[in-house]
Amino acid sequence: MALTPVAWRYKDQLITEISDMPEGTYGFIYRVTHIPTKKKYVGKKVLFFERNVKLGKKETEALKEERKAAGIGGRVPAKKKVVKESDWKDYYGTQADIKALVRSSKPEDWSREILDFFPTKKLLTYYEIKHIFLNDALEDPDFLNDNILGKFYQKDFIKVPELAKDLLEQVVFEARESEYIDAKSGVSARLSISAFENLLSTAERRAILSGDDETMIRLSDFDGIIPAITGKVELVYEGEQEGAHVVADNLIKKAIKSIFPTYFPEIKKLEKQSEETPYDAIVSWFFNADEDFELLEDFNNQQYKNELDKIGPLDDFLQEHQPNMNKADAYFVKEFLLWGLVEFKKLSKYRFAEGTQFKDPYGNFINGL
Repeated sequence: MALTPVAWRYKDQLITEISDMPEGTYGFIYRVTHIPTKKKYVGKKVLFFERNVKLGKKETEALKEERKAAGIGGRVPAKKKVVKESDWKDYYGTQADIKALVRSSKPEDWSREILDFFPTKKLLTYYEIKHIFLNDALEDPDFLNDNILGKFYQKDFIKVPELAKDLLEQVVFEARESEYIDAKSGVSARLSISAFENLLSTAERRAILSGDDETMIRLSDFDGIIPAITGKVELVYEGEQEGAHVVADNLIKKAIKSIFPTYFPEIKKLEKQSEETPYDAIVSWFFNADEDFELLEDFNNQQYKNELDKIGPLDDFLQEHQPNMNKADAYFVKEFLLWGLVEFKKLSKYRFAEGTQFKDPYGNFINGL
């Protein structure tokens, strides 16, 4: 590349030679940033190239003599392996958009960070994938990464709202604090990755069954992360008594309750009966509803949206309390709001094989009078 390279940095250290790296380094994970546009890219780079070069006549004869003198029989190799230092010093990436930016840039337009060093090809590949997930590089529009290993492409990924990411992270925090999970064994660092993979798989399966070409994460999809939780944590005796599925389900409920006040007005434990709250219109809608409100698992995207749109007070509430919300995330936020109101005893929720039903908690009692 014609661009004069800006120096690599690892934390506060300049990296200009292989000797600046840990001994035995095979390659490194990096992040380059085009400062004017704030576009970034996460990738991996090896330090040496290996290739097989055909031996010439003289080299073949010399090798034949060496093998004969050493008592080595068999066929004489026709090629030799040549190891050469890679272009890591000048490297920015091979992704098309990065190459285009490099061609039109100045050195001071870039920063190049080394995130970590690895001694083997296998570890390098694994941690490249991990850093793509950690940086949210396929979802964040500031990143130019568009695939993982040439198999998983950005265009194929399911839309994941910011609130869903926060909720997933909170589930992991709740697991670390849970009295039912063995603190000595800890919570596996891979829990968040496994849970995220399961969440996407659950949404993908739902989209296939409902005939949708694309979809967004729904809160009901979080049931799909329960196997990831139960497979990555060890329960204490009390947790075993409760049951792994119950413990995992409770972690999701606690996570919803924990982050609810960071998005919406606080719901006090004790409220005066005559005191008005921001949630009254939503609860009243359920109290006065002529039919049950159900979000079915086999709803396609449009049916899901149509059902949530029936609750008019939800739009007014979000307009007042989340005016800067990403509009594309609105339906997930609406569903989250309903689940949150259940955790704070404002609504009741019933899970059944086909989906979830929400009701006013006192509706059945009053109707039975």
